[in-house]
Amino acid sequence: MEKALQVLDVALSVLIIATVVSIVLFLIITVLYLPSFLQKAANLKKSEDILKYNIEIVEKATYFETNQEFNKIIDEQMQTIRSNAAKVKSLNAQIEQLERDINNKK
Repeated sequence: MEKALQVLDVALSVLIIATVVSIVLFLIITVLYLPSFLQKAANLKKSEDILKYNIEIVEKATYFETNQEFNKIIDEQMQTIRSNAAKVKSLNAQIEQLERDINNKK
């Protein structure tokens, strides 16, 4: 009986030591990997924010692409730009011609 109590006492001591070692190792590993886990959480939040921003941009682009009124305004502005560019080219040609005329009179 006394031998059985000694065996139980040793087994209990080994179990307590193993439990303490396991808890200590768990705490050490947790402390070592905690910055990594926190960084992953921060990166995940940043990625979600970027995803939301990109979705907004795509929605706006889709809206502007499908909006007929917006497309009409853009077409009108492009036509105005082309018209103005033609006028500028014409006026530049007139200026060059006038400069040639002035130089020929001298």
